[in-house]
Amino acid sequence: MLCNTTRGTLHVTANELHDAAMRDDVETIRRLIRDAVDIESHNQDGETALHVASCHGSIGAIHVLIDNNADMDARGVCGWTPLHYAVIHEHSLAVRKLIISGADPNTYSDIYETPLGFALISGARLDVVSAFLAPPTSNGDGC
Repeated sequence: MLCNTTRGTLHVTANELHDAAMRDDVETIRRLIRDAVDIESHNQDGETALHVASCHGSIGAIHVLIDNNADMDARGVCGWTPLHYAVIHEHSLAVRKLIISGADPNTYSDIYETPLGFALISGARLDVVSAFLAPPTSNGDGC
């Protein structure tokens, strides 16, 4: 079920937003935001749409969610932030967009891992590690 009605207000479930974030379906995300879906809602795994987009490297979804004030340091499973997810799944453009937009690379998870620390000790690809350090490109966001 994608929606239900309570006292005349339309409530869209988080699942549609999370699915759109996974698929990088920017138009659906924009529509859901216009329909006042809560972009900070958590799915059954405790993740926000920004966590899901970061996990899948859905860069268009990441842009739209950040532009609509999604919490870049929201905590999900194990206290991981969207930046943790982008690093773990080695999505360098997602890492770069999150860093440039203000995500904290030094946020500790519940198991005392920071996104930057994880990138350095896990043997992440060089482009993922360098996303923490490289200056923005000429278009201002590096993505």
